[in-house]
Amino acid sequence: MHEKSKMRILFFTTKFQARVSGISIVDEFLYKEMQKITDCDICYLRAIKVPLIIQNAVNKLTKKDLQGFFNNIPFIVPRCNFDNYDVIYFMNQQNTIALNWLNTGKIIVGLRDVISYSCPEDKSTSFFFKFYDWLCFRGIKRAKRIVCDSQSEKNNISEYLRYPVERIDVIHLGLEPSIFYKKQKREIKNISFFDKNCKNLLYVGTESPRKNLSTLIKAVAELKKEIPNIRLVKIGDILYEKERQKILSLIRELNLEQNILLAGYVNVDLGDYYNLADVFVFPSLMEGFGLPLLEAMACGCPVITSRRSAMPEIGRDAVMYVDNPLDHKEFAYKIKQVLNNDNLRKTMIKKGLQLSKEFRWYDNARSIYNLFMKHGESLK
Repeated sequence: MHEKSKMRILFFTTKFQARVSGISIVDEFLYKEMQKITDCDICYLRAIKVPLIIQNAVNKLTKKDLQGFFNNIPFIVPRCNFDNYDVIYFMNQQNTIALNWLNTGKIIVGLRDVISYSCPEDKSTSFFFKFYDWLCFRGIKRAKRIVCDSQSEKNNISEYLRYPVERIDVIHLGLEPSIFYKKQKREIKNISFFDKNCKNLLYVGTESPRKNLSTLIKAVAELKKEIPNIRLVKIGDILYEKERQKILSLIRELNLEQNILLAGYVNVDLGDYYNLADVFVFPSLMEGFGLPLLEAMACGCPVITSRRSAMPEIGRDAVMYVDNPLDHKEFAYKIKQVLNNDNLRKTMIKKGLQLSKEFRWYDNARSIYNLFMKHGESLK
């Protein structure tokens, strides 16, 4: 067993919320792996609780769903002796509003994305959300360095935050091989969401506009004309009730109530769902990384995704791409190709399994640690 380094790191984040955000999962695995490498502590920022009556009044006044705004800001920074640490690492941008009043120069930020700036589909028209983002990104600019998940997102950060590109480092995320791996059918629990008599598509994520779920639903309607037993299972909690209602309305309009299941959050092994699906479809318009692509590949599930942002960087030649992610007919055509061509499926599965082995959380933590060691002196 290797002796731990003497470097001391303080992680800042909020309580891990796997149900709400993939960011929380990233934070959890990074901290767990970093504990194996060096001495580190974690500090949880807290939000001031806004009374529900005030939340409802502001929501009604602005005609916006501001639940995320109220639940996340402003953060209260617990008292810490920063002199005890070599690096102060903010694990994701959801916390960085606190950097506006944090008095230390040892800060490095893990910035997952600047999608609220760079993706038109997800740009908020709400003054509250715009102001919140502005405060977060204003805080980020105080950081000595930024760590992001892909070269695609590095370019976005440099462009939209006007942050010096030479101070942005790309370190890919990882996978947990004990959760995401190809299983024998006998290993998998009885999961009622999938019908063995159907062609089962899987989508994992929210209904956020940039996730482009509506295009996938339209693709299912197109496929139903030739494949009546086509079925889409969507896993993931509701992020915004307004977006969920739009999705439900579209499903009714296209008469897909029997072909689409909105399964919500699952508290059993997500790897089982990837293993059972015939195809994993990820139609997102923009991602800082696209972790579900790796999860699906590691479980031996063929992947179809958009040729946008970080997806080609992560999926390489192991996945099938849709050039125009807003074209539901192109998605339908590519899905049909994978469902009907056994040789193509086998090739995609083989390449995906091989590629997914290159991504591990320990490697992610080790790379970030090496970055801290390299630049630690400049933080003092």
